[in-house]
Amino acid sequence: EFDDIEVLGWIQKDISSLSDTHLGLDLADMDKIEDISKEVLENIELDKLESFIYEKPNLKKSYPFEEIQKINKKVSIIKDENFSFIYHDNIEFLKDTFSNVEFISPSLDETISEDSDIVYLPGGYVETESNYKNIKNSTNFKDSLINHSENKYIYAECAGLLYLSNCVDDKKMSGILDLDFELKDKRSRLGYYFATNNIKGHAFHYTKPINPPEGIDILSKKPNGKGEYGSWQKDKVYGTYLHTTFRNNFHILRKYFGV
Repeated sequence: EFDDIEVLGWIQKDISSLSDTHLGLDLADMDKIEDISKEVLENIELDKLESFIYEKPNLKKSYPFEEIQKINKKVSIIKDENFSFIYHDNIEFLKDTFSNVEFISPSLDETISEDSDIVYLPGGYVETESNYKNIKNSTNFKDSLINHSENKYIYAECAGLLYLSNCVDDKKMSGILDLDFELKDKRSRLGYYFATNNIKGHAFHYTKPINPPEGIDILSKKPNGKGEYGSWQKDKVYGTYLHTTFRNNFHILRKYFGV
């Protein structure tokens, strides 16, 4: 579809050095980097890639996204080793957009500020035994999140969605959304998806809901295509399997952040 884009290589579907990891590389197991690098670079045309490095890019002078004035609200971003899958630009965008941004660590059992208007729960790892132990006893954090959910906004992605549920297998979560999940051996979703709320992004997870209630948004490979529910909502609390960027989807903030 894009004649002006040159393909410089590809990465094979199954990398053997990642065969025993959950959702890709475990950040605590960095000794695999050398083996992964060899497999990734095997089919990359490095000479061509290096030839582009020093070319001066043709940058646009105008800002290509909707410009907004600073919003006088406070956002709590949940961020630690469990909730670590977060686009850096989403952090920068929220800093640019809201007058006050705080970072909360569930692993340290920190509490969400009572004057916070919005909580953003990004993706990460809450479903495995090794990661769940970091937050299973974080009752102060959990209680503050439950209190926040009673009348304020929560936007949660993937692991954030799981944490809003009742449980993942036998691992108890916050119970804010009446959903139960199970961890499977096979991927449930992988790749880019379109949601019926006019948001597109990517999803990558091994969990599935168990006998779930009807959801809010269907995730499909094509716009308005066939798919399954991947988002659920209760009052001002919204959880989705979809990872996306906020800067080019400002309607997310209007609809789910209450701005």
